[in-house]
Amino acid sequence: MTDTALAAAAVEGHSLWGEALQRCVRNRPPVTSIGLLVAITLACLVGPFFSGHPYDRVYQDYVRAPARLALYPTPEQVAVSIPRLASRMRARAEDIVVTGNVVRLTLVSERPLDQRLFAYFERSDLLGSARVLGFSEEGRRAEIEVPIERMHFLFGTDANGRDLLTRTLVAGRVSLAIGLLATLVALIIGVTYGAIAGYLGGRADLVMIDNKPVCVAHGTGSRDMRADQFEAFWLDAKEIIITEIMPTLPASDRADIGIMIRRIEEMEANTN
Repeated sequence: MTDTALAAAAVEGHSLWGEALQRCVRNRPPVTSIGLLVAITLACLVGPFFSGHPYDRVYQDYVRAPARLALYPTPEQVAVSIPRLASRMRARAEDIVVTGNVVRLTLVSERPLDQRLFAYFERSDLLGSARVLGFSEEGRRAEIEVPIERMHFLFGTDANGRDLLTRTLVAGRVSLAIGLLATLVALIIGVTYGAIAGYLGGRADLVMIDNKPVCVAHGTGSRDMRADQFEAFWLDAKEIIITEIMPTLPASDRADIGIMIRRIEEMEANTN
C-alpha cells in the first residue's frame, strides 16, 4: 500500500471542542436547556414590541385586571363606565345599546350639550372618539355612537394599571443582562488569573493554583459553608479531570496535573 493510500485511510482526529460538541448534542437535557434559554431570550427581546402595550403605560380603567384570554373590556365594565362618563358631562345616559364594538346611547341634559365635553369618552381607556348622530330638544338631547377599544391583558395588570406581560418581558431583559455581565466579569477575571499563572510558571504558578480555592471561596457566608461548597465542587471537577481530560493529554502533562491534584488534596487534608 502506498503512502497516499495510507494517508487516505488514516482516521481523522477530533479536537476537544469537537468532542465536547458531539457529547452535548447527544445529551438531551443540555440541548433542551439551550433551546429553552434561546426561546426565553427571544421572547424577552422581541416580545415587548408585539405585546401591544408600552411597559410604562398606565390604564386607569384596568387597575388590577385579572389575567384573561378574551378581549377587554367586559360588558360589565362598559355598563359601569358610560354612566360615570355621562355624569362628568352633567348629563345622564339612556337607551344604551352595545352592538359588537360600538356603543349607541342617548345623552340627556337640562341645558344644551357642549360637544367639547364628548372628549371624556376618548379619555377613557375603554372607549374611543364619540360620533354625534344628531341633536334634539334644542341641544339638550344627543344621539351618540362610541367605538369600544378592545385590548388583551394576558397576564392582567398591576396595582397601577400597567400590563404585566410587557413588564415581565422587560424585566427578563434586565435579568439576562445581569447574568451575562456577571458571567463576563467572572470569565475575564478567571482567564486573566489563569493566564498570569501559566505565563509565570514555576513557583508562582504553584502558589497561585494553591491560593485559587481561597479566591473561589471568598464571599459572603460562613467559612465552613464556603469550605463545603468548594469541597463539593472539587470532587466533581477532579472526577472530570481524571476520567475525561487526562487520557487525552501527553504523559508529561498528565504527570503535572497529577502533582497538582496531590497538592490540592494535601492542602485539604492539612486544613481539615
